[in-house]
Formats: sequence, structure tokens, C-alpha cells
Amino acid sequence: MSLDFLKIFFVVFGLILFLVSIRLLGKKQNWEGELQRKILHVGLGSTALTFPWIFDENWQVFAVCLISTLVLVSIRNIPKLRNTLGKSIYDVDRSSLGELLFALSIALVFYLSDRNMVLYILPLAILTISDTVAALVGRHYGKSKFEVSGGVKSWEGTIAFAMITFAIFWVILYSLTEISWLSLTMISLTFAIVGAMIEAVSWHGLDNLFIPIGAFLFLDAFLHLEESHLILQLLILCAIVLLGLTAGPKSQLNTQALMTAIISAYFFGMVGGPSWLAAPVLVFLCHMLLAKLYSDERNYSVDAILSVTSGGFFWLLMDHLFHLPYSFFLFTLALAIHLQIIVLLRLKASRLKSARPWEVIMVSLGSGALLLAPALLYHGADQSLLFQIAFGLFIMIAGGIKLDAAIDRFSRKRWIVEACLALIGSAAGLIPFWIMEHLWTVK
Repeated sequence: MSLDFLKIFFVVFGLILFLVSIRLLGKKQNWEGELQRKILHVGLGSTALTFPWIFDENWQVFAVCLISTLVLVSIRNIPKLRNTLGKSIYDVDRSSLGELLFALSIALVFYLSDRNMVLYILPLAILTISDTVAALVGRHYGKSKFEVSGGVKSWEGTIAFAMITFAIFWVILYSLTEISWLSLTMISLTFAIVGAMIEAVSWHGLDNLFIPIGAFLFLDAFLHLEESHLILQLLILCAIVLLGLTAGPKSQLNTQALMTAIISAYFFGMVGGPSWLAAPVLVFLCHMLLAKLYSDERNYSVDAILSVTSGGFFWLLMDHLFHLPYSFFLFTLALAIHLQIIVLLRLKASRLKSARPWEVIMVSLGSGALLLAPALLYHGADQSLLFQIAFGLFIMIAGGIKLDAAIDRFSRKRWIVEACLALIGSAAGLIPFWIMEHLWTVK
């Protein structure tokens, strides 16, 4: 057996032995399931932090993570194993995929970091330490609760996560980089806030994926920024958080949805730039105005935010991966369609009947003009963009007249359908671009 396979074998064997030891010790000491789970969490994370010194190739880490995942899946699905070894993982009062996503995160971060110690160690250190501290503080000292999908979290745990994350970021950046103390302080403080919100809104163990990947993307983007840009990013984040907290009670968004909206807005500004913030903020402000005009007592869940931002995230991704022309226009068109649907549903819910065609036209033109205006400033008012905007407004009018939306604005089905309509409608905005590229060039 080669040295590579020996290393894989001993790491996996060590992890299984650790799992067995935690189960036996937990049974002897009568530890609760959550404590056993977090001890295992810390042990797995600490082991993963040594991988850059143990393994030389990506495939070795992938093999360890794959074998570990297969072991955990077996324990999860085989009753005899679940009721013995699985007690330290599954003897908790909530459903979670965290133990499976943990292994996936390790493999992804190891691959993406490309042997950069800061980009690998920091995300996993946050996942290993901050997440554990937040969970234990929230469980034992959390008094101020808020609901998330499939569970409950606490502000005390969220604050603990932010404080520990700031300390870990500061110490590791100070130890492993040569950036100035101001830069590392700005970076640490910014992700302490963002990371705490990511942890707070995650559900079913998704924080085991969102936190390390989010930390990696954040570090990859921020480590090389100048001090002035880092200060600007922190000010943008503080402004978005302040807007969210100020408007929160009037927004009809529950706590999880509101924090997800804040994270999404900051992500648009961080990745796309400040100009990509305009359309999401306008949608949020229009939603607040509509909530005031057509008041009701129901709250919107995180499904609403994921639906409204999904098209925007898609076009932002297309912009960065393929540098798609007029991607910012498609981004604003997707949000304009969302705003159009939101207004039409409010009208229908208040009157119990669909909007008349002339009302659809007015709503479409108003929503389109408000949200497509930033595209004119971003791309410039050339003939091709004006043609695309006119076509986009036509799509909104035709779709709005055809659409007979359900009165129940709060169902998950509504948000899935709306996300699909916005993505399809904005993708149709590529038709004028195709016409200009292929037909107008034909002589």
C-alpha cells in the first residue's frame, strides 16, 4: 500500500475512532446529544485544519471526505448504527444535513484555496470554532429567540459568533499575512458582521456550507483591497444594516427574511459594485410603501427573499463567469418583473379580482421605468440598450396581462412561480441582443 493510501486510511480510521470515543464517553458521562455533536464538530474541524500538512494532492482530501461522507450516510440510514454510533450525531431535536455538508465544505475549500494557507485555514477555523461557540451559547444562554426555517436561534448566539469570528480573523490575518493593522481590522469587523448574519439565517445545517464558502469568497475578494476600499465596504455594510434594522418593523419580513435581505444586498454591492445595489434597494423600498398602503398582519418568510433575489444572483454570476454583455440590464429587468408581480398581487388581493389591462400597462411601465433607469446610467443610453429596454417593457406588459396570479401571496408555490417568471422574462431580454448580433449585421 502506497504512502498516499496509508495517510487516507489512518485519517479516516482516526475520525471513526474519535466518533466511537465520543459516543462511549458521552454515554458514560450522560452528555446530551447536542454537546456530543459539537465535540465531534470541533474534532472533525481540527483534523481538517491539518490537511495541508498531511496531504499533497486534492484527490487525497476528496477521498477522505468522500469516505467520511459514506460512513456518515451509512450511520444515518442503518438503524442499528444510528441507534449506537449515530447517537452522538443524530440524538438532537432537529433535522440537519450539517455533518454531510461539513465534509463537502472541507473538500471545496481545500480545492479552491489552492494551497493558500490563509484561504484554507480561516474559513475552516470559523466553521470549527465560531459556529460551535454560537450554538452552545445560544442553547444555554439564549433568551432572545427568533425563528428560522425548521428551528429557532438566538441573538446571544449570533453576537457570540460575531465576537469570536472577529478575534479569529484578526489573529490569523496578523499571524499569516503582512497587511496593515487597519486593513486586517476592517476585514475582520466586516466579516464578523456578515458571517454572524449568515450563521443566523442558515437552517438544517446549511451554515456548514454557507459559512466556509462565504468566508473563502470574502477573503479572496478582500485580502488585496486597499484600506480606502475596505473602509468603503464597511460603510456600505453598515448603511445596509442600518436601513434594514430601521425599516425592519415596517417591512413585513420576519427576522430571518430581513437578515437574508441584508446579506443579499451587501453581496450585490460587494461582488457587482455599488451600482448593483440600486435595483434591490428600490424593490425593498417599494415593498415597504406597498405594505403601508395595503396593510395586513402576515409576515413574509425567507422564501420571499430567495425568490426575489434569485434572478439577480443568476445574472450577477453570468456577468462574472462569462462577462455577458448587458448583464446589468438583465439583472434590473429580473427585479423589475418581480416588482411588477408584487404590485399586481397586492392589487388583486385588496380587490379580490385581477387588474384590468390598462392597470397592468401602467404598473408594468412604472415598475420598468423605475428599475431599468439604473441600466441607462450603467451601460449608457445607446440605441441597442433603448431597443432592449423597449422589448423588456413589452415582455412585462404581455406577461402581466396574461398572468392570472393567485390571491394567496404567502405560499411557497407563489415564490417559486414568481422566481421562474422573472428569470424566464429577463432571459427573454437576450432576444434583442441576439437580433442585433445576427440579423442587423446581415447586409
